[in-house]
Parts: sequence; C-alpha cells; structure tokens
Amino acid sequence: MKDEIKSQLEAQKLAKQAGVGAKSTAAELLVRELRREDEEKKAKALAAQFKLPYELLVSYPITPDVLNIIPRDLAETYRVIAFLRSGKKVKVALENPADEKAREVLATISQAAGLTILPVVASRSSISYGIKLYDLLAAERAAEVEKIQVGKEEEATLPQTIASLAELRQNISKVPITKLVDIIFLGAIGLGASDIHWEPEEDEVKLRYRIDGVLHDIASFPKDRQQPVTSRLKFLSKLKLDLVDLPQDGRFTVEAGGKFVDIRISTMPSIYGESIVMRLLLRETELRQFEDLGFLGSTAEKMKIAMTKPHGLILITGPTGSGKTTTLYAMLEKISTPERKVITLEDPIEYRLPGIVQTQVEVEKGYTFAEGLRAIVRQNPDIILVGEIRDRETAETALHAAMTGHIVLSTLHTNDAPSAIPRLLDMGVEPFLLVGTMQLLVAQRLVRKICQSCKEEYVPEEFILSDIKRVYNSIPEAERKKIIPEFPTKFYRGKGCPECNGTGFKGRIALAEAFPITTEAEEAILRKAPVTEIEAIAKSQGMITMEQDGVMKVLLSITTIEEVWRVVRS
Repeated sequence: MKDEIKSQLEAQKLAKQAGVGAKSTAAELLVRELRREDEEKKAKALAAQFKLPYELLVSYPITPDVLNIIPRDLAETYRVIAFLRSGKKVKVALENPADEKAREVLATISQAAGLTILPVVASRSSISYGIKLYDLLAAERAAEVEKIQVGKEEEATLPQTIASLAELRQNISKVPITKLVDIIFLGAIGLGASDIHWEPEEDEVKLRYRIDGVLHDIASFPKDRQQPVTSRLKFLSKLKLDLVDLPQDGRFTVEAGGKFVDIRISTMPSIYGESIVMRLLLRETELRQFEDLGFLGSTAEKMKIAMTKPHGLILITGPTGSGKTTTLYAMLEKISTPERKVITLEDPIEYRLPGIVQTQVEVEKGYTFAEGLRAIVRQNPDIILVGEIRDRETAETALHAAMTGHIVLSTLHTNDAPSAIPRLLDMGVEPFLLVGTMQLLVAQRLVRKICQSCKEEYVPEEFILSDIKRVYNSIPEAERKKIIPEFPTKFYRGKGCPECNGTGFKGRIALAEAFPITTEAEEAILRKAPVTEIEAIAKSQGMITMEQDGVMKVLLSITTIEEVWRVVRS
C-alpha cells in the first residue's frame, strides 16, 4: 500500500511539473476540465473502435529507462510513449492507432530492442504529458551510454562458438536472428578483433572482423537479416532509427564474460543499405611497457632522450589503428611520477590509469580537443596527453603549453615523421611556434608477428632476398652492426595453425622512425622548406626509416618481408 501511495504522489508531482494541474482561475480550470473530459471520451471511443485498451498516462510513474525505449524524436513525430515495462513486454501509448507509420516505427523498435510492444490508446493530452517528461526524466540519462549484457545462454556457447575463425564461420550462420547480435560481439571479443564490419551488398550482407590489422570474412547472411541487425545496432547506440540517408555516430557498452567493451559505431548510407563499422575498445586492456613495443636501436634511444626533457612536444604520427595511443601511454607510464600532475584529453579513453586525471572529449556538448586543452592548461599540470591534434587551434594551444614548461604528448595523421612539419604548417601554425618547442617526431605502423606455434624455416625467392639485402645495406653501418652484425642465412614464416587461425601470424609489433628536431631542422622549418628537404635532413642525421626498421625485424625473425611491404609500401 505504501508503495502505491508513493507512486501516486510521484505521478502527481510529475504531472504538476509538466503543467498538468497547474494553478489557474476557477473558470479556466472548468473549461480545461470539460475539454479534457471530451478528449478522454474520444480516446476511449477510439480504443474501443480498434479493440485496444485505453490508458491515462498521468496515472503512471514513468521511469527514464522505460520512457527512453522510444527516442524522443520518434515519440514527438509519431505521438507514441513507452510508459510501463514488465520483463520483455512494454506498454506503448498511441494517440492515433490508425497511423500506419507509427505502427511501423513501433515494429522496428520491437525488433531492434527485442521487446514485445503492447499498444494502448491515450489522449492527446496524455501523449503531450509523456513528451514533456523527456525534459524532466531524460536528463537523468543524458550522460549515460547504453549498456547491454550478453545472455548467459550465449556466453555458455562461447568456447565452442569461437574456438577459431573456422568454427565461428561454420556456426554463426545457424544462429537465430534474436541472438545474432550477441554472438557477433562474443565472436569479435573472443577472437581479439579490433573492428566489426557489417556490409550490405546486392543479394547478401557480409560480416567481417579486423584481427591484427587485417580484415577477415566471417559470414554472409541473407538480406532478410540486414534490417533487424541494423536496427538493433542503431537502437543500442541511440541513433535515429528512421534516418537512413545520412551518416550517424554513436556508442554503447557490451558486457560479456566479465569483460566490458566500449563500442564506437559509425553508419554510412550505401546503395544497398546502411554500412556499419564498430570499433571495439576493451576497458581492461593491459598497458604495455615501452620496452615491449619493439622499438630498436637508435629509434628507442631517441625516444628515451626526448622523454627526459623537462618540456616540449612529442608527436606520434600514423594512420588510425597504427598503435599511436598505445605508444603514448607506454611513454606516459615511463615518465609519470607521483610528484607530477598528469592530465589526459582523449576520444575515446582507451586505457584507464590510476593516479592521473583522464577526460573525455564530448564534441556534441562543445567540449572539443581545443576547448579541453585550454581548460587543462589552467589545471597546472606537468604532463599533458592530447589524444589527437586535429586543427590549428588545438595545435597552437598544445605548442604554447609545451613552450611554457609542460611536456605534451599527442598524435597526428601523417604518412611519416618528416611530413608532420608541413602538415602542421598547412593547418596554419606559424613556423616560429615549432622552433624550440617540438622535441621529437615519431611515425609508426603495426605489422603482424610470425606465429611461434607454427614457425618454419624457408628460402625466399632470389628477387626478394636481393631487395632485403639492398635495404639492409642502406642502414647506417653503426646501427646495422649493433643490431644485426651479420646478414643471416635462415629465414622464417608461419605455416598456419589453429593457434593463429591459419594465418601464420599472431600479435603485432611496431615499425617506427624517430626524428629529433635539431638546429638544422629548425632552420628548414623557418624557411617552410619542402618535405623532401626535411626528409633529407632527417636521414642525414641517421634516422632509421620504417622500411629499414622492418627489414631488421625480418632479419631478427620477428615478422616477414611480405608483411613489411604490405604496411610500408601500400
């Protein structure tokens, strides 16, 4: 009884906040009441006509989780409100049960959310009251990210389903549509995929995973599975279900097997439907030590020297997925101490570290890299990590911070280390800001490592061997003799086994080149010299290129020359 009274009081309070039952004159109240009675009578008659229940929404204490089953834009457009849930069943009020489009939207939501929709009829005032509740209740969920939990039944089949790529390919096509999305995530998490690709084609839909940087075909599905999966993914990431001709971005979290994985989703219209790519970020990803990342010889030494400087900007460059953030965090872990205040600004936060302040970019709220960086500088940090420099404002703020006694670590998208300088100049950064501020430029890529379970010796073809020798001989002698004194006579590759899913590779390692900014380089920057001149300066100062670094890793039997070519010559 107490709970019932409490619910009624909460409903009355919300009704008052929403404008229902507000103070008015006696005449106004009478007119309003008569109009509402007439409105409710019409709603009851409409309900009877369609053989549906009639409900007065103000009688229900509607909670945010139920209300938000239907996104606000759809609720307003189609005049529908979710107001009561019990298990997988949800009561939804419609103003006009004859509206076919509204029915279609509810069917899509039902399919996407895996819920059974129980339609009822409510008056216009009831629906308007429900819509007003979005302002009062939805604010409680404004900063939340949708979280889904894979069912115990799906988790129980996890070991059998994803023991290997081959077994996953065999089993996933047999999964019922209601469990398909869960199994897609379980498979990706179990196989260590970094991305999931859902790609519609003319007669089918392809599912692909990116594992160790390479895309693998997982399965093809008939077209009738395209829309249910697409709707489910958009629903989870709070994207507009009825918007199909424009790109959208969203996010949500998956909990499976005790692991939490943040999913970043991007949709894009194509001629055969919406193409969807999801990036997986495991929250519990173990931070790797700098010494374990694979930096060799003078490249590692230059990075360590830059980390000892009291201030300055260190930039890691490369495309998306080249391990830049992993390197930044390994460097951060090496230089951060309890005596130093460390603040990061990221999008997304990929590693969670104790003892430092980590902040998340929220562009839709106006909290951009530039805005966040300005706020960070006012927090009196010693070390700042900026996830990415994307524009002139961010670049200049980072450089000013580095100029005024801060160590700043960040990333930039360029093909190699010397190209970072013209890239910043193209953004509009003044050359004088780079001089004396920039400490080190590092470019990197990731290559797959030879699987140790099926590693075998082989003899490369003569033209391949000749190319390896050419690059080996171009490496400065001092570097060459220190790491690989003699050209080896044996070469290795992975044969392919269940451990590596038949690929011959397992895990990845960085190829890198490091370019410290010297006086000669600064003079070239002030002249806005072309990238060819800056590259020549870097090489004259002994910079080991990514190709040379890759060849040394081939000769150390870490990777193969074909893998190095795939990454540095593509």
